[in-house]
Amino acid sequence: MKILTTTPETFGKYCVMEMQHQPNIGPAIHVHPLGNETFYILEGRYSFYYGDRMTELSAGELLTVEPGTPHYYKSGSKGGRLLIIMPPDLENYFWEVSALEHDRPLPFSEELQIAEKYGQNFLNQPSQSSHW
Repeated sequence: MKILTTTPETFGKYCVMEMQHQPNIGPAIHVHPLGNETFYILEGRYSFYYGDRMTELSAGELLTVEPGTPHYYKSGSKGGRLLIIMPPDLENYFWEVSALEHDRPLPFSEELQIAEKYGQNFLNQPSQSSHW
């Protein structure tokens, strides 16, 4: 992953990241109470589950998920790369988790606390997703 724009650079409005995924990878179901999350597919194919809907997107397609909407995604069988416009301060979640995981395995319970601090609320563990 690469952070392209930080929250301070957007005057507290959002951050922008580019992520690359191996095949069949994605986060646990979560919500963002502080803002929209927009996904623009650069390469590959992704399945998105948001609210009670599911859609598949390919390179050049875009999806915006409203604040408070439960969602998650999964990369396709060949992996993929996407651009994500995230709610403010989420880059700090990724920085903090990455720094801790560099030194030791990070229990999911600890990751939950870090996520909540930066406006990402997980609703389950990755292996408990009802759509996988």
